[in-house]
Amino acid sequence: RIGAEPTASSDRTCVACDTGTYSNGQNDKTCAQCEAGKFQNQRQRVSCDSCPNGYTAFQPNNQVAISTGGSQCKKCVAGQYDDDNNSYTACEECGSGQFQPDDGKTSCKSCPDGWFTLNDDYDAVSSGATNCYACPTGLFDHDGNSGTACKACPDGYVALDDDEDGA
Repeated sequence: RIGAEPTASSDRTCVACDTGTYSNGQNDKTCAQCEAGKFQNQRQRVSCDSCPNGYTAFQPNNQVAISTGGSQCKKCVAGQYDDDNNSYTACEECGSGQFQPDDGKTSCKSCPDGWFTLNDDYDAVSSGATNCYACPTGLFDHDGNSGTACKACPDGYVALDDDEDGA
């Protein structure tokens, strides 16, 4: 009997599977968790759905990707990406010399040569950047590689743009 209270004459009752779970068989004894990278945001379902690229499955009380799937898909935020087709993993932060200004993306962009992912102290940010910057006035690109820190000139030197001559 569906939804019936158990009595001495009935040994079972049916209960709806909750969000983040499913049951696809009449003989299932428990609701199964959605597989990693999949979600189910409705009750009483027989399967879970895959999160789209740029999203990851999570439980609202956890706020991070989980190994078993979840009840919702969460868009990767700026500075992060998710490039696998099944969203089995958490969103990953963009690496050094890379950035992503938009939410829900599947890759990061590379900073142009001489541009950097910097924090407020003009030090290189190693991950999670949302933009690239040229070295500010008075600092220079010490090794020509994007993604490394801008450095102050030693005493007796000044930092010039490529088109300046220092005179």
